[in-house]
Amino acid sequence: MSTLLEAKPKPLAQKWGLGRARPRLRPVLEARGLPWAEVLPILRALHPAELQQALEEPEQLVDGLGGRPEPLCSQWGILLARAGLEPLLQGAQVDWQDVVRVLGACSPDDLASAAREPREFLDRLDAKTGGEVARLWAVAKLRRCVEPLLPEGNSWEDIVPAVLAIDTLKQLRSFMETGAELLLWRLQHESTWPPSRLFALPRLRPTLEPHLPQGVRWADFLRVLEELPADDEWDGLPALLRDPGKFLLNLIEDGVRPGALPWAAVRLRPRLDRELHRRGVLWEEALPALLALSIAELREAWGSPAPLLLRLQDGPEGILPPGAL
Repeated sequence: MSTLLEAKPKPLAQKWGLGRARPRLRPVLEARGLPWAEVLPILRALHPAELQQALEEPEQLVDGLGGRPEPLCSQWGILLARAGLEPLLQGAQVDWQDVVRVLGACSPDDLASAAREPREFLDRLDAKTGGEVARLWAVAKLRRCVEPLLPEGNSWEDIVPAVLAIDTLKQLRSFMETGAELLLWRLQHESTWPPSRLFALPRLRPTLEPHLPQGVRWADFLRVLEELPADDEWDGLPALLRDPGKFLLNLIEDGVRPGALPWAAVRLRPRLDRELHRRGVLWEEALPALLALSIAELREAWGSPAPLLLRLQDGPEGILPPGAL
């Protein structure tokens, strides 16, 4: 078994190991109220050889997840807390994904308390008067005020980085108490306010996303926007906003323009994503490797992606050089 694992590229060995371990692990996890899909990100962080333990001692492997080094220990604690907390969140008008951010700032003892006494844990969050956990809890609760006011085409995820940049609990609670209209106004009109700068590009989503090729994700396209000069009438944001289709076509043809490299990389996602997944490599792992390539290599992959996929099979360990295969 270990010889077979070692003979495979690491992501593929890991995927193969998870596939073999799944029939043994899944019943153990589901008996504890833990869906396979939610535990999978933690299991992906284990070495392929460690997954062999699941074939003979699945319960022992699961019991040991809480004793893993950070961040796995906290990720496991958050999963254990979910079953008790999530049913209570509707009454608090808070989304689970925002609570994950709160729990990520909690101590291991607090996470254990959240799993044992979920209602009391939420009461303690409401009673906090300071600290990072209280600030993140205020961000989570602010969502219900902000989301209905967002421009059509923008989502809560677009505005979260800006809201997280509001660094005082007092200010966050003020927006909740007096209404989020002022927050939206400041984000859209006070260009020198630090949170506004973080919303400057995401707020362009309703205008620009309809012009993206099918399969290109907005989150990936933000990498392109971040490289464009804000005041360049020819190669920057003003030119993109004047004629998005023409600008993006020029980015393909002219590899020296700002943003050309990340645009060449993210355009490949529709052609690579399925095959990367089959090889056990996540797009998030492959993208940094793609951004280390040249425009010429990325253009070649658009016509024939197979050679690049072979080089990407080493996943987060880094892309293989052309002559390594």
